[in-house]
Amino acid sequence: MDPIRALLLGVVAPAVLALVLALVLGGWRRAEPSRFSATAAVALAASYVLGWALILGLPKLMPVDVTQATPWFVVLGALLAWPLGKLGVGPRVLVSLLLGACIAVWLTSPLVPGTFDTMAAALHGVAVTATFVVFDIGLRAVLPAIDPRGGAIAVVLLVTGVSLAVLFSNVASLAQVVGALAAGLGALIALGLWRRSAAELTSATLVIATVLTTSLWSGKLYAEGDYLVIAVLVALPLVLLASARWLARPRRPLLALALPGLVIVIPLAAITYLASQVYFARGEARSSASEMTKPSDDGYDPSYGY
Repeated sequence: MDPIRALLLGVVAPAVLALVLALVLGGWRRAEPSRFSATAAVALAASYVLGWALILGLPKLMPVDVTQATPWFVVLGALLAWPLGKLGVGPRVLVSLLLGACIAVWLTSPLVPGTFDTMAAALHGVAVTATFVVFDIGLRAVLPAIDPRGGAIAVVLLVTGVSLAVLFSNVASLAQVVGALAAGLGALIALGLWRRSAAELTSATLVIATVLTTSLWSGKLYAEGDYLVIAVLVALPLVLLASARWLARPRRPLLALALPGLVIVIPLAAITYLASQVYFARGEARSSASEMTKPSDDGYDPSYGY
């Protein structure tokens, strides 16, 4: 896909759709907009599904592989956003655990019994579920405590980091689709510069967690992802949560916008660099292996001799 077409399909179209839906639904226009308005969840889910449809084709009603179910989990997250919004912490965590477990079973079950034995599958299922819960509940806990626009900037950095991690897992098309979510977030941030409540993402954490979890673990389980990269990315919402009181202090708007992103940008940059180095080292190793098995000019083939 040429760069201009990729930009239009993976960035511009999802961003425009998210912006239009946010303007039309407009839950943020109320005198006291509720952070449980489903506007952000619907806008981001739509931007992701549109990016998926334009890049990978229309989602299949009956998915034939694990990645094809992601758009439907995203739609479910958007539909649940409003009814789940006012649940207490305990019930909300339980819902997150149940949805995370469903995603974990969906992602790992094709690998049993071929790639994983029962114990390995269970451990990976726990890891996938924990990833989902940390992204969902961690972001849901920290976002109301900080400036909505600063929180959205931190989330878009996190999503961009996941997109790059998936790219370095050697799944470029899936990375592009994650980029569609980042584009939708960018549209809400732009709208938030006019009306700060438009960037409130608390209702959208199920949608965000679904995209990040399925993308990262699809890259690991079915491509060349790295456990350390996943662990660092999953830790970033916890870093934000641990810094929430400090992030809530700045009275200057510019600091409130910048600080949440600055808190995570250094570990994010470090792990992205590590992922890129692993990716390029893997490519060089493949290239060297190919050269070793290539017949020489005198007719000698390392695999078979002369």
